[in-house]
Amino acid sequence: MSRTSTALVPLRHLPGTITWWAERDVAFEVTTHAAARKVRQRDLQRFAKCMRVEDQTDRRRDWTPCLSKAFDTSLPRVTVNGRRSWSDPTIHRILSPVKTFARWIPTRRPVPLGHPVDTRTLQPPDMGLEIEWALTASERRQQLNAADLLVESGGRSTDRHRHRGITRPKRQGYRALWNQAISDTLVETGMRHAAVLMPWTSRSIS
Repeated sequence: MSRTSTALVPLRHLPGTITWWAERDVAFEVTTHAAARKVRQRDLQRFAKCMRVEDQTDRRRDWTPCLSKAFDTSLPRVTVNGRRSWSDPTIHRILSPVKTFARWIPTRRPVPLGHPVDTRTLQPPDMGLEIEWALTASERRQQLNAADLLVESGGRSTDRHRHRGITRPKRQGYRALWNQAISDTLVETGMRHAAVLMPWTSRSIS
């Protein structure tokens, strides 16, 4: 038996859709603040929509590991203006409540085809280079040209009035080749700034 807002209803008479169960999960099982519940419900509804697209139904008894995998692989393919809508960390966040939801449903009603995600383990998001977010050829060229200019124009005084009509002096200790090398590495490899600097913290480039 399960309690609704009006009366006790036999389990066999409860709606069997993922949409309905997702609403119950958010309403009674999630104890976080309203904003977090709203995000969780949106993620679960996104999964239910994927089920309807793949199988033309979102019935609980039709949820299988194959559908879970289809949802997983569909998220990176969602694009806006040719670019991915969600980064890997965001996709990881979307999948997390779906897996939690999949563990909760069998405690209320068994899923006939077995646990829908019991063989799937969420891996931490890859922090490597994301090709879809990489620089375009034009952006790359502009960045490399700007790095080349650092050797001549970088580190100069910003006081244009004091040095009007003459070449502005460079700041003492300014490492032009260092900055050029770091900029070239960031552009050509896609590495993060902190990762590039780490091996060079005790060195200098001359």
